[in-house]
Amino acid sequence: MKYSTRKLPVENVFGAVTTYQCLPNYWIKRGITNTSVSCNKFGMWSNITKTCILIKCPFIPIWDDMEVNTTKRTVDTMINISCFTEEDQTKQIIITQCTSDGDWKPPIRCKGNTTNKLSRLSQSIPVMCMCV
Repeated sequence: MKYSTRKLPVENVFGAVTTYQCLPNYWIKRGITNTSVSCNKFGMWSNITKTCILIKCPFIPIWDDMEVNTTKRTVDTMINISCFTEEDQTKQIIITQCTSDGDWKPPIRCKGNTTNKLSRLSQSIPVMCMCV
């Protein structure tokens, strides 16, 4: 299994079980970092199609009154977000980090951020379109 280590069974015979453990900062899906497979009657490992994927935090929506210093989203990435508020003409600085549980900590909250216009910085954010 890609991006993992494997604990081998004593014997590779029918019914033997082996466990795959994802490498640090990878998971199979949110919160799951290991899986066990067994040797079936055909001499093949069952359910070995899974792969460990790099943990990424969610995209950050970037509005007209925000500036962000990076678009990286991998574990341990720290970002600085500048939020500008029109009502008091101040700049709020937020520093947050992508954690190994796939969340930004602390959560990103800009006070007074009510605009709905996306800025030029948000062009790297993927948009899903539904075709009919």
